[in-house]
Amino acid sequence: MLKAREIALIALFVSAIWIVVLALQSDTLPYYQICQTNEYTGQEKCSPHDIPYVVVWYIGQFLNFISPALTAIATIAIAWFTWTLKQSTDKSWRVANRSADTAERALLDLERGCIVPSFPQPMQPNWTAWHIKIDLHNVGRSYAIVKGVFAQIAPNVAALPSRPPTTGYPDGDTDTVIRPGQKFDGILPFRMPTKNEGQVLYGYIRYEDAFERAWRNYFAVAIWSTQARGRHFYQTVGGRAYNAEVLEKQSD
Repeated sequence: MLKAREIALIALFVSAIWIVVLALQSDTLPYYQICQTNEYTGQEKCSPHDIPYVVVWYIGQFLNFISPALTAIATIAIAWFTWTLKQSTDKSWRVANRSADTAERALLDLERGCIVPSFPQPMQPNWTAWHIKIDLHNVGRSYAIVKGVFAQIAPNVAALPSRPPTTGYPDGDTDTVIRPGQKFDGILPFRMPTKNEGQVLYGYIRYEDAFERAWRNYFAVAIWSTQARGRHFYQTVGGRAYNAEVLEKQSD
């Protein structure tokens, strides 16, 4: 339903149209003088014209008078539109670049090698000393180069630092290529200082994938000579911080 205000506006518009039509069809159109001054002689020349022509003429004169302002407004509008378009284009490029970077990293992460540790040999209470053997497995899709296995020992879980240290480990450098699905068992065993149950071996494996990115795969295990409910010979401890894999540049 149209509101009263809208009906009134429509009625005024239709009435104005009819008045113009009737005026144009009339044989006795009123006339109006338009006078123009010659810019060279200074003489004024006037000529009669009908009202529709006069109205159009004055409108043209007014538009010519305000043309500099219209040009300025149009220039500002074009500049604003250009700036808005640039902002939108820049944003689209940033989004596209982020999407491309994300897709590229996802592909690299899918195809890269991944080195994980395993502890194949349980400790025996009757052994003279405990030596922890670590094997390395490549569970990824491409080769990886192991650069080192770095580990320390804490007397128990409570003695672990709040976050894994990035320095201070004994020298454990190596330079070994492990292909997908292969195991490397050439890491020298780590000697435990005592045979106390619950000691923690923690550290990280440093390796490079086929795309020349360096990774650190952290680990922390409490060592037991017997298994119990909810506890294995090598019990994972330390939470997420001690059992995460990160790019080396993110680990410091």
